[in-house]
Amino acid sequence: MTELPIAVLIGAGMIILGTGVAVWIVVSIVRQSRRDESFPD
Repeated sequence: MTELPIAVLIGAGMIILGTGVAVWIVVSIVRQSRRDESFPD
């Protein structure tokens, strides 16, 4: 029974890290696009 919680924690950690990275990438892209529109060179 000790292996089940570990596998669940690893799976949850992978999902959380994956979603966190995806959100961070989207936010960074949106911020860059907003900067380009607000401050055109």
